[in-house]
Amino acid sequence: MKEIEYLSFLVLLSNIGFAAVVLFWRRASKLFSLYALDLALVVSLAATFGSLLLSEYLLLPPCKLCWIQRVFMYPLAVIFVVAKFRKTPKIWEIVLPLVVIGAGFAIFHYYLQFAPNSGGVTCGTVGISASCSEREFTHFGYITIPWMALSAFAWIGVLMASLKNHSTGKAK
Repeated sequence: MKEIEYLSFLVLLSNIGFAAVVLFWRRASKLFSLYALDLALVVSLAATFGSLLLSEYLLLPPCKLCWIQRVFMYPLAVIFVVAKFRKTPKIWEIVLPLVVIGAGFAIFHYYLQFAPNSGGVTCGTVGISASCSEREFTHFGYITIPWMALSAFAWIGVLMASLKNHSTGKAK
């Protein structure tokens, strides 16, 4: 399962980069706004293909919450491609609701994995789906499948925020 270790390492690097962007938001926001759409497309494609690699190639069955997160991630790749060719203004207005809802499910899923018996909230198995509280792997002490999804949603959210700030002239 070297593929999972490779994906986890990429997520670790992206998390370090994300922390740097947040720390240096003023400068990074301006720079990222120039390439935000392209970068968001790359992130959404990486997340889409990464999830398909896990389920279709490595045969890790997605749980219910994984499927819900996919519902919010997969359309983003198509939306970004269309927005790029049509030069859609204010694409962040379309994307941010998907990102916020998808990230919310990823946070909840991550919470269930580390506190599976908390408050009686469960996500049991149905058919060939996996349990939502089961961790197929944990790398670097924190990276799991929902964390990977959350990292992608967070990056896309930050990229869209940089687009929003610079399209409205409110660089913060």
